[in-house]
Amino acid sequence: MDMTDTDKKEILVAISELSKKTDESIGRLAEKTDASIARLAEKTDALAEKTDASIARLAEKTDALAEKTDASIARLTEKTDALAEKTDAILEAIGHFSDKTEARFLGVEKRLDHIESAMVTKDYLDEKLSDLNGDLTVLIRKEDHKLAHLVNILETRKVISPQDANAIFAMEPFPQMRQHNAL
Repeated sequence: MDMTDTDKKEILVAISELSKKTDESIGRLAEKTDASIARLAEKTDALAEKTDASIARLAEKTDALAEKTDASIARLTEKTDALAEKTDAILEAIGHFSDKTEARFLGVEKRLDHIESAMVTKDYLDEKLSDLNGDLTVLIRKEDHKLAHLVNILETRKVISPQDANAIFAMEPFPQMRQHNAL
């Protein structure tokens, strides 16, 4: 069955539209991927800023507590020298204060451990991006195989010339060099 020029043009238009739709689908998927990565980066940055702010506040409190502790120890040392008989009571107070401080630090450490365990790591992001890249490659390869099959059918039916088929096969994203004509 001979094909008219109009039929050939319609087939080429259909191939062009299929190619445009594939490009648009890939573009939308890339935009969604970029948007997801941007949102994830914003969330990671926000979490990092909150963590940094918490650490800064903790450092300020620790410094203030250290200053208070230093002042208390200085006063206690003076009183200990002046009042030898109250030494045991003062040491007991310092021990109690130290236990409470240690308990507070343990609580802070637990909270920091929890924050660290909930954070998204660079390795996790790299792994997810790698998985997405692989998925996109597989999808594009499937579309490339469909296009190759369509070109082979069109060439077999003599709708397009072997030179046109070779030109199509040489196109990106997965260019191919053919040694022979269609199937």
